[in-house]
Amino acid sequence: MSPPGAPTAPRTRPSPVERDALLRLAAGAPWGFLAPAHEHLAAHRDDHEIRLLAALHLTELRLRTGAMEHLAALSPEVRSSPEAAQIEASAARLPSDELTGDQRIATCRRNLEALGDRAGGLADAFDPWAAAHAHSVKHFRAKDGNIVSRGANGWSGLRDARANASRPAAPADAAETPPLLIDGLTTPWLLEKSLRDTPPTPNGYRAPVLVVEPDPIAALDALSLLDLSSPLADARVRVFTGDRAIDALRDWLAARPDARLPGPPLRESPLTHGQPALRDTLTGLISAQERALLALRDRVEGVYSERDRSWWAARFADRANNPLRVLVATSRFSSFVRYSAQDIAQAIDSAGHQARVLMEADEHSLLTALSYWRAVDDFEPDLVVVINYPRASLKRCFPDNLPYACWVQDALSHLFTSELGGAQGELDFLVGHLHPTLFEKFGYPRSRAIRSPVLASAHKFHATPATREVRERFECEVGYVGHQSEPPERLRERLLREATAGPMRGAIDRVCAGVPAIIDDAMERSPQGGLDALTRSALKETLGREPDEASVALLHTRCTQPFADRVFRHQSLAWTADIAERRGWRFRIHGRGWQNHPRLRAFARPAIEHGEDLRACYQSARAHLHISINTLAHQRVFECALSGGLPICRMHRDELSATETWCARECLTRGECWLHWLPLSADVYPVSWHPWLMRLISTKQRLGLACHHHIAIDPAYRVRATADAVVPRPMQADHFLGDIPSLTFWSCETLELVLACAIERPIWRVDASAGIASRVRADLTYESFAPRMLADVAAMLATP
Repeated sequence: MSPPGAPTAPRTRPSPVERDALLRLAAGAPWGFLAPAHEHLAAHRDDHEIRLLAALHLTELRLRTGAMEHLAALSPEVRSSPEAAQIEASAARLPSDELTGDQRIATCRRNLEALGDRAGGLADAFDPWAAAHAHSVKHFRAKDGNIVSRGANGWSGLRDARANASRPAAPADAAETPPLLIDGLTTPWLLEKSLRDTPPTPNGYRAPVLVVEPDPIAALDALSLLDLSSPLADARVRVFTGDRAIDALRDWLAARPDARLPGPPLRESPLTHGQPALRDTLTGLISAQERALLALRDRVEGVYSERDRSWWAARFADRANNPLRVLVATSRFSSFVRYSAQDIAQAIDSAGHQARVLMEADEHSLLTALSYWRAVDDFEPDLVVVINYPRASLKRCFPDNLPYACWVQDALSHLFTSELGGAQGELDFLVGHLHPTLFEKFGYPRSRAIRSPVLASAHKFHATPATREVRERFECEVGYVGHQSEPPERLRERLLREATAGPMRGAIDRVCAGVPAIIDDAMERSPQGGLDALTRSALKETLGREPDEASVALLHTRCTQPFADRVFRHQSLAWTADIAERRGWRFRIHGRGWQNHPRLRAFARPAIEHGEDLRACYQSARAHLHISINTLAHQRVFECALSGGLPICRMHRDELSATETWCARECLTRGECWLHWLPLSADVYPVSWHPWLMRLISTKQRLGLACHHHIAIDPAYRVRATADAVVPRPMQADHFLGDIPSLTFWSCETLELVLACAIERPIWRVDASAGIASRVRADLTYESFAPRMLADVAAMLATP
């Protein structure tokens, strides 16, 4: 639409077909009609029907100025019609839609201040822009945030620019989003969407957003239209402008040779032409990075190519005289793994060797294959340790002839595949929380496995009293630390939404329905055995056939286990809440999202970083809860005791299985058999003859479990009790806790009893905590385990 009185083109009679199409557009969304209507009215000023429709749509968008101008340009007859009068009355009631020059200057200044030195020289162009451009064109804001302008040549921007801006491709995994490269900044909409569609991940990754706009005036115009000062304050955003904008981008990326490069440049509209020089620059950087990777890989593999198993056996045998170099690779973007990696490295250093942690440099970077190869080239390690990822899962990020230890900390589904198990070579070692199915079903070799729970750092967690100020922040009767705040019913809904196939959704539904009964019976029967059977039966019923092991592992690790653990935790926390409210005890739950929990929000406190605050939190509560369907041999238990706190754990039947198997092995190796029971070919051992059996029976009696005066070891159990997979004594709950019945609970009633003891008997509390801490320091810290792990690797390398 042109302003009244503006010069017009010679009038021509519109084509009926074209006008009919325009009228059809008028029946739809306003933005789809306004731009072609504007073009039409430039040639047909006396088409008052179209003009009235334009005024109507502008009124709907709350663009008062444009609507009133169109109404003023109507013929007297049309303007006096009831339809026009109603539209004019509505338009007249609208507030001012003008975005003044002063407002734009203020908005632009806020955005530049937020960008700081990342604005690419825009600050130098600000004063000239404010003096010569900020007031030269008038701008008007629509109700949906779009902005149109009116200058000497009429109106422009009559389109839904916000909706039309190209969206960044939604990544499958937000943690893997590459840097976003925006080609041009003439409106703020693509920048706004890029920032909004790539929020920081829960673990802190912030995908970089890089903007290249050679024209600083156009960039300042764009930054004057929308206040983005809050997201622009994030260091992930950087603007390159001026004649050297593309060169400056190239220099900035070249200074980070290992970093992930941006994907294809994003433009405000797929129809706009991008900057060829920008595309060429990005292509050149990608090619240079690929060449650097190939050259680096060839050089590193040349160094390691002659180092076979016998070479490494000699190298590790000489570790006392020639300390080892250990590279620990991890990710900054994890809730706990990065801390474990740092603790592993610190413990290796403490053992007299040299460790280095490879991790992203900042919150806006991602490691690439080049990062790994450059670290190996620079450090020349003798061993690589990576948490939760075997060598084969990292796709040629390390030389084949370099010893590699995968430290298993979590039951991640990608581990449970025959491809990874079968890919383990003679220099690959499996360390940590080793699930039997890895060896029994997926081909991981037991001969190169080193068992350990998730350990604690005695360097980081110790009983030195925290300051009074810090203790007062965390002091309470009962504490709990964890992020699993999503209620079980919501977790079930999410798992069903995320399921990619109909059969899997049906299996998830069956699993979630069957879990509560297993949890309720967790003291009488093995919950892990029940969960495995539930997983298999749910898949069999859904598929109509016996499931393969990969499907069982996938459903178990992604649904059954996490859902059962969630039910187990939330049930226990609800018990605690009931008791605390009734007894007047302070109960604090530290973690993300608990403030939204329907039952537990009153006890929610902020999340705590893994470090001094967490140590003080453990120390300042009279009791700290550990709740897990997996194991009591957990770093939370160890850290709490090392800090001078008292861990109170929820017990389940599986926690005694390891002790029972260990007792059976003790009987077989050094116990006296009473008789050989022929019907079962079993050896019978009386409890009263063997102290380890007496302690086991005493524990079971106090836990309310069925007991016998003897144990019978049949051939099947004899094989199990002599297998390499027997849990070592230091990892058994009745060893590191000392006295399971006095430090565990399995019902609301037993929870109240043990909490009352911890709160009301301070001397007992101190003694119990110190006893656990002494056993943890001896066997269950990174500091105690690191030299044992290196010795085990050395022994395995020396064994043919």
